[in-house]
Amino acid sequence: PNNMHVLISLVSASIPNTQYTINSTNNTLVVDGATKTLTSGFYDVDTLSSHLTSLIDNIVVTHSTTTGKFTFTKTSGDFAIGAASTCLEVLGVKVTGQSSSSSVLVGENVCNLAGLTDVYVQILSLHNENSKQHVVGHVAINVMPGEIAHSISHYKFAVSNKHLQHYHIRLIDQNDNLVDLNSIPYNLVLQLDWVYNKEF
Repeated sequence: PNNMHVLISLVSASIPNTQYTINSTNNTLVVDGATKTLTSGFYDVDTLSSHLTSLIDNIVVTHSTTTGKFTFTKTSGDFAIGAASTCLEVLGVKVTGQSSSSSVLVGENVCNLAGLTDVYVQILSLHNENSKQHVVGHVAINVMPGEIAHSISHYKFAVSNKHLQHYHIRLIDQNDNLVDLNSIPYNLVLQLDWVYNKEF
């Protein structure tokens, strides 16, 4: 009705932490123009070092527990990791790419194997007056891989739609990529409140 507003809230959510550390959004590495595809999965610094060493010819990858950085060492000659790589943040390499010096390349930054840290619930078919990205809720993924993160919220967003016909719900991560939970189900409880204009 014209004399009413609609509020929407994400009352509760249960999201499993099952998105791989390396997945389709960050699995390419470009070395001297050659593209390598990392195998999707959960990794720690040791398993990722081993995987990279087996993937890149004549380069050994190690990780320093002191600095938290990866080091790439080539048998001989210099090399470059290209900016077209999608795994640069994970490896701690500059987003503009990085070149070796005397056959050694040390990541500019600490590596980031945190994986999925935040999930945002979007409802694209609703015009959310409080958020430009149609986000109606946030879930902090503060559990170990394989465990389920729970969230309870009572924050209500105003919706400007006058006709509610369908919902297009999707989950995005902290980098605005679609979340891939590897076919593990999740649970959302959404609530709609109709409020008279005078009360609103």
